[in-house]
Amino acid sequence: MDENTAATTANKPIKTFRDGDLSVSVWENQSQRHGEPRTFYKATISKSYKKGEEFKRTTSFAPEDFKTITALLRQALTFIENLQFPELEELNDEIEELRRPEAEPDAQASISGNPRPSRSRKAT
Repeated sequence: MDENTAATTANKPIKTFRDGDLSVSVWENQSQRHGEPRTFYKATISKSYKKGEEFKRTTSFAPEDFKTITALLRQALTFIENLQFPELEELNDEIEELRRPEAEPDAQASISGNPRPSRSRKAT
């Protein structure tokens, strides 16, 4: 392997997102690219099950697992983006605040720093 593709693998995931028997694990890896250290992230998806008395894992999924896997992957993506671009975490927090139904309209407008435009209906 040359210095552009050499990578070391981590021993355990830095974060695991779970829902029932499904999980998405995020792995952090280090490599060298053009002599510069580089951090990159990958995710693995697995499903646990019990065979006899032993717990096992599989990477084969039924269609009914797909929605849950998608939700877990979205969580993993947000986690990785926040590691790569810390400024996105603050923006994501603002977005979540805007999505909360209990937030008052004026409070929502002040979060973004923009006044909420008035909505007037046109007569038809």
